[in-house]
Amino acid sequence: MKYYAIFALCSFALAQSTTTSSATGETAVAVVSSDHSQTLVTQSINGRQVPMQQTETHVLRKTENGSVTETIVRRYDPNGQLTSTEKVVTEVENRPGGSTTTSTTYRSDINGNLSEAERKTVDSETHGQTTDVNTVVERPSINGGLEPMQKSAAVIESKPDSSHEDETVYRPDGNGGFSVAERKISDTTRKNNETTQTTALYQPIANASQLQLSRQQVTRTVKQPDGSEQQVVDYYQPSIPGVVRDPNAAPQLWEQDTIQRKPGPDNTVVQTVVARRTDPNHPNQLGAPEQVSKTVCQGNCSGQ
Repeated sequence: MKYYAIFALCSFALAQSTTTSSATGETAVAVVSSDHSQTLVTQSINGRQVPMQQTETHVLRKTENGSVTETIVRRYDPNGQLTSTEKVVTEVENRPGGSTTTSTTYRSDINGNLSEAERKTVDSETHGQTTDVNTVVERPSINGGLEPMQKSAAVIESKPDSSHEDETVYRPDGNGGFSVAERKISDTTRKNNETTQTTALYQPIANASQLQLSRQQVTRTVKQPDGSEQQVVDYYQPSIPGVVRDPNAAPQLWEQDTIQRKPGPDNTVVQTVVARRTDPNHPNQLGAPEQVSKTVCQGNCSGQ
């Protein structure tokens, strides 16, 4: 089963509370003020709420040429005891026609000391309707220091009613160079109140030397004048999990999620997620709908 993470955003001027019930029994409460944001994910144990994860984001510096933010994530064990801390410092530098974003992640060891664990640099350049995005991810190596462990190059073409994104990911090939590890192609179209996005992921499968279609996702979002919204997400794979793969078969639908957001009383938005999954014994049909989460958002829920 996939993990459904539901985030709700709000303006700095208005605090917001979001309650999420899911198959894991998690409850999330978010509060945002003018200078920082806090998100607390808790779970119920013997009638009391204990923390699972706490996130704080602070804006350290902000100018017209960029910004520096710090995000601290604290994770807890099932008894509510702190197990690890992660700090991410993100620096954005803006320039005419583009920007550079560098995110450095520090993680705690068993003694609670933070050390550099990852550095991610994203460079973007825009030329008319086309944006080139190059990303480098560095991690500690056995030789000490950070070394590139993943690179990606993406081209994004944007139009008023559509967009196209083609991204290729490269990883070390063991010979001192990088080779293609996966490719993702995404197309989005917008017409009236409906948006459709089709994303295909290509990866090496078995011993094939070329990339093959690994997964495909089609998302259809319809917004209504009353503020309600319905999103239907279809997930496809070359074969149904648990069924022997036919390399010549067309992608098969193996799960469908329906996400509904409806305005409620007292300035609230109610979001429900219902999933239908394929039974390996009946690969040509989806099973009964199953509600996997429900979220009630209070405050400014426009970003939910």
